[in-house]
Amino acid sequence: MFFEERNLQDKIESNEKKIKGLEQLVEGLDRDTKELFNEIQLSPDEIHQFISNKKNFTDSEWEQLQEQRKSADEKVKRELSAVTDPRIVKETMASSKNIQRHWLHVR
Repeated sequence: MFFEERNLQDKIESNEKKIKGLEQLVEGLDRDTKELFNEIQLSPDEIHQFISNKKNFTDSEWEQLQEQRKSADEKVKRELSAVTDPRIVKETMASSKNIQRHWLHVR
């Protein structure tokens, strides 16, 4: 039982390190994005309005833009669904203490 708790704690610590690394990456991307907007002298709202207007694109460009938007949305959903919450894992492990070793796990 001690090893299971230790492995869980190691996984939680590992996930926390990954989260901190991702937070730093996001902060860097935010900085880069702000610099880009300052260089081109446009706001995110202005860019959003431009790319949301079909009149600004040919039909083939519009289709490509919609496909890229759909692909990006799916990627974000997939990656967000893959993230595990360490608190939920910890609660699940705590609630499974009543399970006997000879019991079979059935889904």
